[in-house]
Amino acid sequence: MTYEDLIRLVSEWGLDGIDTTVYWFPDNSPEYLSSLRKTAFKNGVQIYNAGVRVQLSQPTPELQRAEFDNIKKWVDVADRIGASHMRVFGGNIPKGATEAQAIAWAVEVLKRGAEYAGYIHVSSH
Repeated sequence: MTYEDLIRLVSEWGLDGIDTTVYWFPDNSPEYLSSLRKTAFKNGVQIYNAGVRVQLSQPTPELQRAEFDNIKKWVDVADRIGASHMRVFGGNIPKGATEAQAIAWAVEVLKRGAEYAGYIHVSSH
């Protein structure tokens, strides 16, 4: 079943919207995302959430930057499909790290991601 099939079923069932897990999309091209958003619009279905997978807890600035870039990619996808929310699967605590360290590293990545998401939301609407 494709997401387009799901959107049509959701519409037939009289439901208002769907929660997507965007890393399962077959394609993240602007054309595919636009087509999916259009299908949802034509069927009266809101794509209200985009679930993403990110490894938030990264011990080095370079790895944190790479995960921030990953978040940016998914924020852009969420924006293109019209999702107003993004659910983040944050990954595991790195081996040898304490929970407190992992939380601090995750906060750094999420803070930058939230700033980017706010910028995208304000500038694109």
